[in-house]
Amino acid sequence: MSDELLKSALSVSVPLYAMQLREQPIEDLLKLAQECAETIAHHDDNILFRSSKVGDAAKAFNALAKGIAVLAIVAPGGVEVFGQKWEFKRE
Repeated sequence: MSDELLKSALSVSVPLYAMQLREQPIEDLLKLAQECAETIAHHDDNILFRSSKVGDAAKAFNALAKGIAVLAIVAPGGVEVFGQKWEFKRE
């Protein structure tokens, strides 16, 4: 996936995940962040390079988008990734 395509996809996906997650308890968000980090650690190359296994790229991308959304909710001041800044208030 090119840098521009990745940025475009994240600009749509991160806010959608944040809308779904921002009412979750902090403990649940932190657990989800850990799960996302583990998925990304094992499958990060699938985001940039096409995998031969169907669904691997989507799984890695969604973990990245969810992880960014969680950080944008719980981190004071939000988070900046790939030159994009996100910050979402908890409801």
